[in-house]
Amino acid sequence: MALADGLEHAGVRYCIIGALVPELLLKTPPSRKTNDADAVVLVDTLPEFDRVKGVLEQPQYGFVRTRQPERGTGRIDVLP
Repeated sequence: MALADGLEHAGVRYCIIGALVPELLLKTPPSRKTNDADAVVLVDTLPEFDRVKGVLEQPQYGFVRTRQPERGTGRIDVLP
């Protein structure tokens, strides 16, 4: 999963939350798929938050910043 890989590369503590968790943890995923991933990232400062966003924008992770939510495009909404 690109999000987990990017957050691990950024070296921050995180957890995946929301509807994506059953898809990742269950042997038989639910029939209804989610369109997004929700994560909580623990950082101490806003500059550190910006650094994590920069890591996720690296080509190997494929995330881009957007001004508004977009579903199903591999984009991520990052909120401080």
